[in-house]
Amino acid sequence: MDRVDLKPPAAAVGRLADAYAAAPLLNCLLREVAEPLPGAPGQPPVHRLPGTGRLLRVRAGRRPAEPELFAAGAWHRVGHPELVKLVAEELRRHTGLPGGDLPAEMIDSREAVAALLAARARTTPPDDRYQRSEQSLITGHPYHPAPKARGGGPVASWLPYAPEAYARFPLVLLGVREDQVAEEGDTRALDALDSAPPGYRLLPAHPWQLDLVADTLAPAFADGRLVRLGTTPFDTWPTAAIRTVYEPRADLFLKFSLDVRITNDIRRLWRHDL
Repeated sequence: MDRVDLKPPAAAVGRLADAYAAAPLLNCLLREVAEPLPGAPGQPPVHRLPGTGRLLRVRAGRRPAEPELFAAGAWHRVGHPELVKLVAEELRRHTGLPGGDLPAEMIDSREAVAALLAARARTTPPDDRYQRSEQSLITGHPYHPAPKARGGGPVASWLPYAPEAYARFPLVLLGVREDQVAEEGDTRALDALDSAPPGYRLLPAHPWQLDLVADTLAPAFADGRLVRLGTTPFDTWPTAAIRTVYEPRADLFLKFSLDVRITNDIRRLWRHDL
């Protein structure tokens, strides 16, 4: 039998990633800044961008598409890179303030979508319908300009833990010296994951988070405040919340810190929140 390669070509992945990334960006631009103008019958709605005075039209809908700018007497299609530049310039003129890291986050979000699409094309979806549901959110929030940004890190650093790529992975188990522990409430669910040596308490850790804070934790490992106990003998899988994983055997959800800006915040478990 001839081998059939079902992996989509890079160009197709790129076009789809552009469309997915442009839709929430356009939603924000149209809702927050653009001024609607009377349009011609049967044509996409036209908007004026007040900062630059440029005219933009898009195919309307919950996920607007096919953005075009009017220039030299004609409409011209705008790709995602040009759309990011347009939005950054419009916001700068509209507010009088620079855009900061936002343009880079918008580009990072688009690159993340492309990586996720490519990964899903070569991965078999899980059989469990609940897991498929949690791990299906490719496009992210429809009204956030960078819904899939992952902190600008290399794809290889976060893709093994991405719910959208159907990730599964064991948790890292640490032992925390008892005199370093602060806790409240019932923590017996954590103790059920494994056991710790005398004088230590068990602490599960997200492997991505450990990679992110490796330099910070090095002194604690060196002086014995922390010890590595291995990994769980079973896999967990990340939910749509990314840093919340589910352990199906014990029906247990675990929410971790991740020192990564995802949408509008660095995802940490702040002590004052706990």
